[in-house]
Amino acid sequence: MVNIKGIATFKNKSISLIILISLIVWAGIYVKNHIDEFGIIFSLSLEYLGILLFLSLLEIFLVGLLTKIITKSFGIDLTSREWFGLSVVTRLGNYLLPFKGGVGLKGIYLRKHHDFPYTYFLTALVATSVMVFFVNSSIGVAGMCLVYAYYKIFNWIVFGILSIFFLLFLAIIIFSPRVPNFRSNFLNKISNAINTWHDIKKNTSVVFKLLLIVLLHAFLSILIIFFAFRAFSVNISLTQAMIIASLSILSMLIGITPGSLGINEAVIVFSSRLFQITTAQGLLVATLRRIVVLFWVFTLGPIFSYILISRRGQNKD
Repeated sequence: MVNIKGIATFKNKSISLIILISLIVWAGIYVKNHIDEFGIIFSLSLEYLGILLFLSLLEIFLVGLLTKIITKSFGIDLTSREWFGLSVVTRLGNYLLPFKGGVGLKGIYLRKHHDFPYTYFLTALVATSVMVFFVNSSIGVAGMCLVYAYYKIFNWIVFGILSIFFLLFLAIIIFSPRVPNFRSNFLNKISNAINTWHDIKKNTSVVFKLLLIVLLHAFLSILIIFFAFRAFSVNISLTQAMIIASLSILSMLIGITPGSLGINEAVIVFSSRLFQITTAQGLLVATLRRIVVLFWVFTLGPIFSYILISRRGQNKD
């Protein structure tokens, strides 16, 4: 009997690998053919590098806080080691596994150690994702308007993409209806997840806390883009960084390569071109941003993987 699931998994992994290799080959060829443009790497500011490392660590911290707040709304009180550790380990898993595999590891941990149903985990994931993408798409739209007002720079394609995402997630937040029960157990799990999302929306305290953390996270993402360009002595305004950062966050929706490797870099390079920033400069900034994230992921990842495996998440700090 043909294993359809196995074939589908192999196909997905193959597509992910092909896309990743293609992007790496393109980057390698571009660097080789424009090696003189990469002399800017010697202007890398160590001061800005330190700032980027600090901001990146704060970003991981805020993602952990999102997990703490959303799980607490379901009656689960994670320790600081757990919610911060899960933030790090999830990112590590996303780099080691395609299609956001680290998110699955988080769900397995919460199910095993806190009896957190996968249905509720899916709800928590949808709730946080909707808020993250809604906030960042709205920031991108605002950024595009501000850039046009101050610099007379406008791109209908980028504005259209950001507007579509903004309206889509706004519609999900406002109009998502309650779903009836189904005979299928699988469909029931999905309907329960959607209906639980309605209960979360009614909890104004939780929504306010989530929104505050998401806004802080978005602001950090803007600062990271801003200082990453400044690290190579490339002048960029905060309004321009708003657009690049928002598109970078939205690119996480295309999670077909481990850690969106290559996809995120391509988005940063493309969006940078809107502001007359060379492909070489955009590629260097994207690479620096990736290296900073990888530093924390592969430094803290193994440590917290061991902590989460050895501690069963039962003892409070």
